[in-house]
Formats: sequence, C-alpha cells, structure tokens
Amino acid sequence: MGQQVYFAYEETGFWMRVCCQSGRGFFLHIRNNFGQEVIRVERQFKCMAGGCWLANLDCCSWEVTVESPPGNPTGRVKQG
Repeated sequence: MGQQVYFAYEETGFWMRVCCQSGRGFFLHIRNNFGQEVIRVERQFKCMAGGCWLANLDCCSWEVTVESPPGNPTGRVKQG
C-alpha cells in the first residue's frame, strides 16, 4: 500500500501555458515504474472551449482522447 505505480507529466508549450492557462491544449503522458508510456491523454486547444453557454456545440466543447497503449485510441471524454 502507498507504492507508486504510475507517474504523469504534461507536455505543453511555455506560451500555451502562460497565455491560455486552463484553456490550453496538452498531452498528458502516464508512465509505469519502468518508464514505459502506458496511457496518453490529449486535449486539443479550442479557442472558445470551456464553461461558456455554447459548450454543447462541437466547436466549443472540451474533448480529451485517451490512448492505451499510445497510438491505440481507447476512448474519449467530451463535455456536453
């Protein structure tokens, strides 16, 4: 109990983090203790995404895709 199984890090450009903050696109890499990437999560940047009243439209809603193993789409999570 209490042992690390995975660790994650975000891949995002500096200016994307500074200018877009929580609205940024990103890759989240999840690796096992052997350093192998086992899950990848991607959210593409969308200028008008988030909590606006248009969030139920495809052009304005957040969506993340999950790949496990990386390169093999497993699913997606979509706001709406």
